[in-house]
Amino acid sequence: EIDSSLCEFTNVIKSSIQKRLGQSANFPLLEVIQEMQTIFGDDSPNKFRGNTTNYYDAKNSLLHEVLTRKTGIPITLAIVYTAIVRRVSGAHLHLIGLPGHIVIGLPFEEGTPLAERMFVDVFHGGEHLSHSDLKSIVAQYGLTWSDEMA
Repeated sequence: EIDSSLCEFTNVIKSSIQKRLGQSANFPLLEVIQEMQTIFGDDSPNKFRGNTTNYYDAKNSLLHEVLTRKTGIPITLAIVYTAIVRRVSGAHLHLIGLPGHIVIGLPFEEGTPLAERMFVDVFHGGEHLSHSDLKSIVAQYGLTWSDEMA
């Protein structure tokens, strides 16, 4: 059930990108991230989103429920997001645990400054985050940022 649901969402993303770019075995990562906004986003019931009204509902932690209801907590939404992106682009994204939250880090070359890296907050609609956004999340918990967090 989980695999077939992931395949379905993967095909939606692939099909949309193929219409714009033509055929490809693995699509460019930034194109895939942009296209993911079509299934992760605002409060539309047709898009994956964070469950802000019932965060502690046990169903938010069950992948088959998240895939069916399109709502979940940061970790389950991040798992779904990274699985789809990997199937479409071949890229391995980084799950980054921050105090009280999880975000996704896009792959980067060794030595890339944090200020130039890109992050995605799937709980908040696939919002793109910067290094300074991550620092703000950490500061909300009264903690000091450390580059090892990313």
